[in-house]
Amino acid sequence: MKSLIFRLTKIQIFLFTSMLAFSFINAFAGEPGLYTDQDLEKYKAPGSTYVPEQEHQKTSDILHEINETKETLKKEWWCEKGSYYGERVDTAKKNYQEAEKKLDDAKSDAFWKKTGASRIKSHENKLARAKRQLEDAEKKLMDFEQKAHRKGIPPGWLRCQFM
Repeated sequence: MKSLIFRLTKIQIFLFTSMLAFSFINAFAGEPGLYTDQDLEKYKAPGSTYVPEQEHQKTSDILHEINETKETLKKEWWCEKGSYYGERVDTAKKNYQEAEKKLDDAKSDAFWKKTGASRIKSHENKLARAKRQLEDAEKKLMDFEQKAHRKGIPPGWLRCQFM
């Protein structure tokens, strides 16, 4: 389920950035305007170009919006991945605690009821498996945090804390 959501997010990011790029290109592909005598004065020298200040402002606003969108998408990606690894650690901790409790219960039952050692051995195996899963989840979270640190990502982004 998570991988499906992650794939959808990648597709949505691609579509959104494509739409921005397409609208950026179409913003300058309008019909040519009519020229007046005043315009001819602006273009007296051959090869001279004149771009009104409004066009510069329009372009810089679009570029600024694109950069903000990219950063927002980047923040959301790091937040989503950080949450995913954090949830894996939490789930592994919960499973480990449950396995520990079941083993303790099985040991106390074995003492009072003289039940088989195979039940205890089964719970010990489950506890060992849960411990390996917890260690693996913590290692993957730590690796992800180190990767983010190497790329210069603020630690708050991994915990979805944006300023």
